[in-house]
Amino acid sequence: MNRPTKLCLFAGALAGLTSCGGSNQPAATPSISGAPVEAVMASGPESGPPTKIVAVPGGSGAAVALFPSGRAYYSPDGFNLAGGGSTVPAYGGNLGIVDVVAVSAGVDTLFSDGSVFFSPDGMNLGGGGSTVRAYAGTAKIASLSPVGTGVDAVFANGSGRLLQPGRP
Repeated sequence: MNRPTKLCLFAGALAGLTSCGGSNQPAATPSISGAPVEAVMASGPESGPPTKIVAVPGGSGAAVALFPSGRAYYSPDGFNLAGGGSTVPAYGGNLGIVDVVAVSAGVDTLFSDGSVFFSPDGMNLGGGGSTVRAYAGTAKIASLSPVGTGVDAVFANGSGRLLQPGRP
């Protein structure tokens, strides 16, 4: 399947999901500031539209969909982004997911506690499988922005750093 066809499928899936109406679940309020972090329940499909859909690099058509609840799902074919079919939860832990960004060799995931993990395949976003911690420092990361083959990480204290796959 060529790239324009995949983009069309993603756009169609997003349009279909947004026509469902809003989610009936309360939105998670991720906290990077050190305040208590809300637990996210990881069972059942989402009922509202995703806040972000990230194509997993590699050309397989796989995608990670992030939802307002702080949950994310992995779809190997870009369909059923909210669960069902071949789609599975991309993370089963208790932390909320704040952001997911594509990098050259996979995706980086920012969690509500300020940690970031790199997944080469879009699965096991919080560790396990081929997923590794992308940043091992003690400062909490507040946001991620894709830049070239990596991401700029802005820390909660205002400083920043470029994170690249394969580099500590």
